[in-house]
Amino acid sequence: IPRQVIAPPTPGELRFTDLALRPDAEQEAVRIADNQARYVFDLAEAPPLRACLLRLGPEEHRLVVTFHHIATDGWSVEVFYRELAELYNTALDGNRTSAQSRTDAPQYADYAAWQRDWLQGARLDGLIRHWRGVLGDDPEPLDLPTDRPRPSTQGFRGAAVTREIGAMLVRRIRDFSRSERVTISMTTLAVFDVLLAGWSGAAEIIVGVPFAGRTRPELEGLIGCLINMVPVKVRLAGAADFRALVARVRAAVLDASVHAELPFEKLVETVVTRRRSGFLPIFQVL
Repeated sequence: IPRQVIAPPTPGELRFTDLALRPDAEQEAVRIADNQARYVFDLAEAPPLRACLLRLGPEEHRLVVTFHHIATDGWSVEVFYRELAELYNTALDGNRTSAQSRTDAPQYADYAAWQRDWLQGARLDGLIRHWRGVLGDDPEPLDLPTDRPRPSTQGFRGAAVTREIGAMLVRRIRDFSRSERVTISMTTLAVFDVLLAGWSGAAEIIVGVPFAGRTRPELEGLIGCLINMVPVKVRLAGAADFRALVARVRAAVLDASVHAELPFEKLVETVVTRRRSGFLPIFQVL
């Protein structure tokens, strides 16, 4: 039976629900939090976040905050919780100086204006030329085998499968990465490229990699979605062994990081000449 989804709060509202007298207060709190996460945001009308405060007992409350990804990223969530804790303690102390310093800090609108001013002219042209050279003209989709026909139109139904890696293998990966002077992410990306090449038969693999986008110290404390998806293209053909492939991955990742300022939307606009229904452009795996 579908659960009833709670109505969204009005802008600026902090909804309060008292569950203290319910024998199933803990279970009901989980249900409300789950429904909060399932409710679709209307970005044309509502703010990109909502919050509700749940009272489970005289000394126990739970604050449930749901963000739309357009307004935050993983880094921002940590900033939000840290500032929330600081402001909460400030309110208890009756000191509003700290709260005022938060409002004076750079905001996401400042970042957006800076990015528009900075990313134009010669800088923009140079980034576009670089990525056209790396990706070529309209990269072909990765042809992965599937257990059913691929639909003509891409949908959003999916699932998650989790596998644990044993501690001994993790130590071996860490030791190998240290000996090759690469990060663990580079090593595992090389393994992933080998897997995708084996499945697809492709000689070149393009994987989308999220970059934090916080290239300046003043952006580290900013709340907003600064993350940018960047393609990392690696050619597997001709690599003498796995160590040689890891070296190629290292070079590709470092090169991508240097040129990661070009927003993915702009990259698609300038590199992709033909959109294919049912496929994400440029890369299909993350």
